[in-house]
Amino acid sequence: MEVIDFDSQVHILQTFTADTTALEKAIRQTTANGSTALYNAVYISLKELRKVKAASAEEIRRQAIVVLSDGDDTSSLVEYDEVLDLAKRSETAIYSIGLRPQSIGRRDFKEAEFVLRQLSQETGGRVFFPTNVAELSKIYDQISEELASQYSLAYASKNPFGTAPGAGWSSA
Repeated sequence: MEVIDFDSQVHILQTFTADTTALEKAIRQTTANGSTALYNAVYISLKELRKVKAASAEEIRRQAIVVLSDGDDTSSLVEYDEVLDLAKRSETAIYSIGLRPQSIGRRDFKEAEFVLRQLSQETGGRVFFPTNVAELSKIYDQISEELASQYSLAYASKNPFGTAPGAGWSSA
């Protein structure tokens, strides 16, 4: 896991590690203030994930990004459409947790909600909109369970023609 903090700039607080103590320390260093470069953060996260290679078949895992944000991008240099396109091509599920500040109403939150919802739905992730911070632990547990219980199945034919013997089309 890697921890990235973002406001007007994107900061990698902890590079990829399995050290839960280091990860927790990095998470506790995050702060919420200033402008938001959400698209830049997702873009950099996707690029960072691309660098991570599995050393063996046992290490191959589904890649995911968990975004905790109000979803209101105010300072990114990367456009939303570019981030969405990269996310879809990367085969990385994005799980969005949208926190709505108490100071803004439902109507003002619509665009940010749309962005978070679309990023998640288009990449095979899920979106959550908790009503209070106390729900975060349950949401993280749900995401963890979902990622731990997903499997991919594939079939590779040894037939050089791509079909089973005797299979195919016939006409009368």
